[in-house]
Amino acid sequence: MSSSIAVVDIGTTTLRVAVAEKTLPGEIHILELSQYSLNDIAMGIIIPRVNFNVLLNIVRGVTGGNAEKVFIGISSREISHQLINSYPTPSNLDAVTVDSLQAGVLSKANKKGYEELYIAKGLSEVNTQVCNYTVFYAKNEVSGLLRQRFKKDGFSVCAILPSILGSAEAVLSNEDKEQGVVLVDIGGKTTEIAIFYAGTLCRIASVPMGGDTITSDIKELCGIDWELADHVKQKYGSCIVHRTMGDDDITFSTPSAEKRIVKLRTLAEIIGSRVEEMVEAVMYEMVQSGVDDKIGNIVLSGGGALLSGMSQFFELKTGLMVRHGMPIGFSDDQIHSGCFSTFGLAKMGFDALDGKSSGVILFNS
Repeated sequence: MSSSIAVVDIGTTTLRVAVAEKTLPGEIHILELSQYSLNDIAMGIIIPRVNFNVLLNIVRGVTGGNAEKVFIGISSREISHQLINSYPTPSNLDAVTVDSLQAGVLSKANKKGYEELYIAKGLSEVNTQVCNYTVFYAKNEVSGLLRQRFKKDGFSVCAILPSILGSAEAVLSNEDKEQGVVLVDIGGKTTEIAIFYAGTLCRIASVPMGGDTITSDIKELCGIDWELADHVKQKYGSCIVHRTMGDDDITFSTPSAEKRIVKLRTLAEIIGSRVEEMVEAVMYEMVQSGVDDKIGNIVLSGGGALLSGMSQFFELKTGLMVRHGMPIGFSDDQIHSGCFSTFGLAKMGFDALDGKSSGVILFNS
C-alpha cells in the first residue's frame, strides 16, 4: 500500500491542493483539500509566471509535512505530443515490466527541449502484433522549473500530468474509453478536451474559452461589472433560448446604482453564441483525432459545464449522446464537478506508484 501523496492541480483560474491516502483496494480518501484563486498565485496561466513562494507556502500549509510525494496536474495547453509508430508488441505484454516498456517506447522518442510525461498505447489497425504509442511532453522550462522549485522545498515531484487525464480517470469507465468518447472539461479560462477510442487516449487539446469567457461576454454586452455578470450568469443564465422565455426581463442595479434591464432571451443568446464556439472547437478536435466517426458519447465536466442547458446544447449541435460526468470509484462525498481532475490525479498517482500504470512516467527524483 502506498503512503499518502499530495496532488497540486494547477488550473487556469483555480489551484487545488489535496492530500490523499489509499486505504482499501481501490478506495481513496482525501485527507485535506483546499482551493485558491490563481489570481493570487500567477500572472496569467503560464507556469513559468507562477509565484512559487506563494504556491509552495500553500502546499506546505495543506500537506502539513504529511506527504512528500507530489503529483502535479497542468493545463493541456502546456502539453505537446509525438506519435511513435510500430513499436513491437511483446508476445506476452503482461509479463513486461512498466520500466522496460516505457524505456522501449522512449528510445524512439526524440523531442529536444521537452520532457516526457505520459505514454498512451493503441493497437495498430493494420497489424495487431505492433503497437502505436503517443508520447505527451511538457517543455523543460515548465516541467524542470516545477521539479526544481518543489525539490528545493523538500518535496519530490513524482510525475506531471495533463489535468484532463485526471478528470478522465475520475468520470470515464473503461467501457466509455473502449466505445469512443470525448471528455469536455469546461474550466474558467480554457476548455480541456480528451478523446478516447478502443481503450486508448487519441488526443488531448485545450481551447482558450471557458466559463469566465461567458461572464466576460455578459459583462461587456450588458454594461455591468464582472461580479454582477457572474451572478446573472449563475442565477439566470441558460445556453438555450426557450419559447417560454417570451419577453421576460431581468432587472438589477449596477455598482453605481443604475438600473439595467436584460431580457432572458437576450441573455440566453449571448451565452449560446459563445457555447456554440466551444462546441465547434470540440468538433474540430474530434476530426483532428482521426476517430470522429467512432465517437458515440460526450461527457461534460468542470464548473463551466454546470450552466443550465449545457448538455442539451451539445446534443443539439453534435447529434451525440451527452451526459454530465459523475465520479467513479471514490468514497468521499466532498467530490464536486470542479474537483474531478484533482481526485482523478490522486488515483493515477497511486496506480503509478503501485506499478499499475504503464502510461504515467515517474521521475527518478
